[in-house]
Amino acid sequence: GRINKNENPLFNERQRVQGNFDFNQRIQMDVIGNIGTKLKINMNYNTEAQFDFENQVKLDYTGGEDDIIKKIEAGNVSLPLNTTLITGTQALFGIKTQLQFGKLNVNTVFTQQKSQSREIQINNGAQQNEFRIGGDNYEANKHYFLAQYFRNNYNKALSNPPTITSGIIITKIEVWITNKAGNTQDSRDVLGFIDLGENTPFNTAQISGAGYSALPSGFTNPQFPRASNNLLERIPAGARQTNSNDVISFFQANGGTDNFAKLTYARRLTEREFTFHPKLGYISLNNALNTDEVLTVAYRYTFNGVEYQVGEFSTDIPFDQGAPRVLYTKLLKNETTKTNLPTWDLMMKNIYTIGGFQISPQNFKLDIFRIDEASGIDRPVISEGAKLDQFNRPLKDKLWLQVVGLDRLNQQDELKPDGIFDFETDNDPFSANNNNNNSGANSFGNVGGQTNTTGATAVVLTNTKNGYITIDPANGRVIFPLLEPFGADLAAQFLPSEQPFIDKYTYPALYDSTKVIAQQLFTRQNRYVIKGNYQSDISSEFSLNSINVPEGSVKVFSGTIPLQEGVDYTVDYQGGRVRILNTGLLISGQPIRISTENNELFGLQQRSLFGTRLDYKVNNKLNLGGTFMSLSEKPLTPKVNLGEEPISNTIWGMDLNYSSPSRFLTKLVDKLPFLSTKAPSTITFSGEFAQLVPGHPKALDIGGSSGGVSYLDDFEASRSIIDLKSAIAWQISGTPQMFPESQLINDLAYGYNRAQIAFYNIDPTFYNRSASNLPASLRGNRTELSNHYVREIIEQEVFPFKETSTGQAVTLPTLDLAFYPTLRGPYNFAPTGFSQNGLLNNPRSRWGGLFRRMETNDFEANNIEFIELWVMDPYIYKPNSAGGDLYFNLGNISEDILRDGRKSLENGLPANGDASKYDETAWGRVPKLQPVVQAFDNDPAARRVQDVGLDGLSNADERAKFAALINQIKAQLNPDAAAALDNDPASDDYSYYRSTALDQSNAGILKRYQRYNGPEGNSKTPQQSQEDFGVENSASTSLPDGEDINRDNNMTQSDEYYQYKVSMRPADLIVGQNFVTDKITSQVKLANGSTQPVT
Repeated sequence: GRINKNENPLFNERQRVQGNFDFNQRIQMDVIGNIGTKLKINMNYNTEAQFDFENQVKLDYTGGEDDIIKKIEAGNVSLPLNTTLITGTQALFGIKTQLQFGKLNVNTVFTQQKSQSREIQINNGAQQNEFRIGGDNYEANKHYFLAQYFRNNYNKALSNPPTITSGIIITKIEVWITNKAGNTQDSRDVLGFIDLGENTPFNTAQISGAGYSALPSGFTNPQFPRASNNLLERIPAGARQTNSNDVISFFQANGGTDNFAKLTYARRLTEREFTFHPKLGYISLNNALNTDEVLTVAYRYTFNGVEYQVGEFSTDIPFDQGAPRVLYTKLLKNETTKTNLPTWDLMMKNIYTIGGFQISPQNFKLDIFRIDEASGIDRPVISEGAKLDQFNRPLKDKLWLQVVGLDRLNQQDELKPDGIFDFETDNDPFSANNNNNNSGANSFGNVGGQTNTTGATAVVLTNTKNGYITIDPANGRVIFPLLEPFGADLAAQFLPSEQPFIDKYTYPALYDSTKVIAQQLFTRQNRYVIKGNYQSDISSEFSLNSINVPEGSVKVFSGTIPLQEGVDYTVDYQGGRVRILNTGLLISGQPIRISTENNELFGLQQRSLFGTRLDYKVNNKLNLGGTFMSLSEKPLTPKVNLGEEPISNTIWGMDLNYSSPSRFLTKLVDKLPFLSTKAPSTITFSGEFAQLVPGHPKALDIGGSSGGVSYLDDFEASRSIIDLKSAIAWQISGTPQMFPESQLINDLAYGYNRAQIAFYNIDPTFYNRSASNLPASLRGNRTELSNHYVREIIEQEVFPFKETSTGQAVTLPTLDLAFYPTLRGPYNFAPTGFSQNGLLNNPRSRWGGLFRRMETNDFEANNIEFIELWVMDPYIYKPNSAGGDLYFNLGNISEDILRDGRKSLENGLPANGDASKYDETAWGRVPKLQPVVQAFDNDPAARRVQDVGLDGLSNADERAKFAALINQIKAQLNPDAAAALDNDPASDDYSYYRSTALDQSNAGILKRYQRYNGPEGNSKTPQQSQEDFGVENSASTSLPDGEDINRDNNMTQSDEYYQYKVSMRPADLIVGQNFVTDKITSQVKLANGSTQPVT
């Protein structure tokens, strides 16, 4: 057997020791055996095979020449057929028989099918692909303008195709994003400003662009004296320092974090991770950003021979470990999506992907349609509008392709629309110094290599492949030459008097609202469709999009004529590729069909196949055949969604094949001049008939129906749950915005109203009455185990109709919260407001908070609709309690728990106590540099120096720093309360629920978890655990505490969230109001033998 002991603090004590049998089974077997002359076994089995189809087993019985039973096969079998209307199959598992009755041969299979059939069509040597894209399905979070200037001039720059009239050439760019991967290579601390390089700033209260450059500019350097506004003049000098809080203080009264984003260890994208357009001024990322990721840039460009720069490159401000400084950059995307901010307009919403790569202009077709309200038909033309265009043509009866600007040119690139999509890639190359003969007026090509840009600190250009007007063939993107093709730019093509038409045809929500909101709430305007087809590059080799294809399962047809393997084509069954040998077939104009089977890698669908093939050989020239096959699928669930119905289909057919040599035809051909045949001629005739009888499994016949039932939407099955019960994922939070002190920065008053709150998952060991390691006060203590606040909860108490698979009672895991409004919470240094025994006065004014990260952070896109929680009546013992309020905040929550604009990280504190490595704040100590690794120092002795909580101070350091304040408070307390304050001045000590001290004091379960969430000392080494708590392992976590709960190397400082208030007063807990939707009252038998009703 095997016993695994893991002291992971995430596990409860019972889970830390696991035992199980260790069979260590490993078999690799190839067997070929014979029993007599008729029975043969062939087996290939490997326990380490990745897929089931790699293990093969076959039992083969072969009869005699005169036997009716010619062959019986069991195991992996196949049923090949020579017919074209009914195809055979190779990957089967079951029984196959071959019988002969005189001239009649009968092949029958009773099997399970282990493969799926698919078909690929090739036209003119290229695979054809169709696409259909909704007008609402633009590529979000991938394409961004570098400034409002480029957005405002986009339509103008593309108004004279195929020429780009810009005048700007971007010569250098650096792109920075949130470093969620933790890769510190090419990383820097950056500060992105929303108004950097903007002549019309967002924050007009503090920033002005009057009298400054209209072109984007923003870089403090004598070589680039121009600026778009006075932002860099107004920013405090201290903002340059990585650890400064001057920025948040400067902007606090005017939008706060809407004005900037600060990234620690931001990751600089490599030239392979993005492309940019040097004339139109936008970037395209290879991978879309998450909704909570930040994007900033610095770039340099020339205009009329003059160089401008926006932001600072990493070479402008070299990294200095002793005095780290941030880079000032242009903010393109903040961590919070707000459609009323200028950054929303910087995200392009006119680029769509068609799903292919390396798109060829040959046989490419794209059209725009609008779904008609009355008929539901896709219409390619607009049927209303009288405004004339530049060719004096009315809007009415125009192709939508022309309305949205994708058809402006004819095939000779003349400004004459021809009804065909303008496949414009405009690839005139630039010269090495980035100047072509047209002074920048021509369109963009592939820029690369090196440039001799005057004054540039770095001369190597990044990748600039994405320079197309209407299409990016390499990445399969369609780029509209209008900013809002279905919005404002469409509205501009109507007369002012045609407002009803504007309301009817435009889709403004697509551009002024998030993509999800536009799709879900504005469905009536969502009527535009982009349709077409494209082909891949011409080739003679084609992928089957699968591997380990069953041998013999690939059939290739030219038109309706079957081709011969090895002559016309070859197959790589292992790699899943087909090569056409006869190149004449590729250029013949006939479509080539490739039908194949692919083994299911992870097949869950069970398919049963019964089939019979009859062949009656009339003579050597004529053969009559018949085929019957039935394929049925077993439903995976009792409820089947529409479009995913399992099948139970039957197909039958007959065929005739006649072949006879003809000497007459041979002699007839020989009479032709200059011809002499050397082989006899043959007359061949074949004919087939087949009929498919579709059906469905009887399991879908619900309620007596015979037609089967599918579900439009099974709301239960589609429900997605995010479990929030794990206490280790939660952490104490900062002060909520509803308290006025929440606006304070680097001020102890920020925490004056914090009270004690505990959150925990009770260790199941407490419920094991016979556990020998439990203290005597709890072992078999039925009174304590009957306490509703700590007792074991059985699942049927909350879900009385839920059945368990074993029929046994199942314990329901719970997240337990205990709020103590009269106990001083962590980092509450209020000098007054408490009694002599140290309890807080006025508990109604106190709060306790906890927060956690959410991996699913885009609630709109993921259709997260509600929070569901079942709460045991908190007043079960005191029904007349006053109660309080419970608040839920969903959104961006500030990680600055001790608000000072500085990020506290325990492992950032120097292990040797070097005072030059940290700074002092009002709260304590914060590291000057953020550590690269999220782990404590390897030296166990350093743990006591680092594992000191969010204030960076041990209890001794707290007594020293706050000596005067502590003495002031102690003077108001009795001796016991004063001693408690002196032992833990910040009230942030961790207490292990199984410590010896708690055992000796006969503490109850509630008391044991009261200080469980303190961050100081919650990651003790085994030796420290033994010294302080008398146990082998007391740690609640092995990770350092800090103000970065989502571990993305950045401290979110914004509080932007939706808030829900639930009154927890007994009189308000009524079903139908106050968000209470249901109530369950169960009769619960307690450990002490009594039965009580519990709500």
